Amino acid sequence: MQFLNIDKILDDYDLVITAEGGLDYQTPRGKIPAEVARRAKKRGLPIVALAGTIGEDAKVNREIGVDAFASILQRPGSLETAIAEA
Repeated sequence: MQFLNIDKILDDYDLVITAEGGLDYQTPRGKIPAEVARRAKKRGLPIVALAGTIGEDAKVNREIGVDAFASILQRPGSLETAIAEA
């Protein structure tokens, strides 16, 4: 985060959209979208997280500041299919 100067960047926005391959109970445990959410929430910014998959206990991400999350996939399918259609 220090290399991106994320704290300064966040001062210029009204909404934060972050993303990761899979959003689940592990996301708050050190993944970049979680840190972005924490820092954005300190500034009172709303945070939307997009993910390839929404996994087990994804709702815990609300505790770190994620206001909404959604999968970007059009329909259920395998990882192989998602990669092939990307």
